Amino acid sequence: MSDPMEDLCLCLFENKVWSGWARYAYPSKKVLVLWFDDLKLRVLQLVGWAADLELPMSVWISGLFNPQAFLTAISQTTARAGGLPLDQMTNVTDVTTIMDPKSIDKRPERGVYVHGFCLEGARWDVEEGQLADSFLKDLHPAMPVVNVISVTGEEGRTDGTGGSGATSGYYEAPVYITNFRGPDYVFPATLKTDKPESKWVLAAVAVLMSDD
Repeated sequence: MSDPMEDLCLCLFENKVWSGWARYAYPSKKVLVLWFDDLKLRVLQLVGWAADLELPMSVWISGLFNPQAFLTAISQTTARAGGLPLDQMTNVTDVTTIMDPKSIDKRPERGVYVHGFCLEGARWDVEEGQLADSFLKDLHPAMPVVNVISVTGEEGRTDGTGGSGATSGYYEAPVYITNFRGPDYVFPATLKTDKPESKWVLAAVAVLMSDD
């Protein structure tokens, strides 16, 4: 019985992800059973995607090993199609009213639909289409499908959703893979709000890709 085998047995007994697997995996704070279910869903998305080699109507971005690379691909594709300078491209987010990604039957006019986000410190008011205070005991409310659009920095500043920072009417929420935050940072999401940006900053509002 080697030390790694003993460590593995202990992790299985305590329902934890063994470090030998976590070393090569994506960031996650799930217990072993939920982690394995999540892994199977990730594989299922990739198998279906590879079978028809066509971008899904809505990509479960939380199920990608490297979501940053997918977001970069959106910018590259947009820049190439429009003859735009790639180094000036930035991604902005438009939150839709669609809660079920399976109900989507056509692609957006611009960008890509993605899903799998939830909020921490706030909730998304679907009817008003903006950030709102959380409901009691609802720690990580799910967000609707999000339309990620790549624009130039100048275009983002014009419509108030990008550039060097969110302008009036928007909160630039940091997106993290897990609620550990810090090293799990992915990109900033532009979320509509009728409250001062400082309100959400003080509440440490962030978008998470995983409800651990």
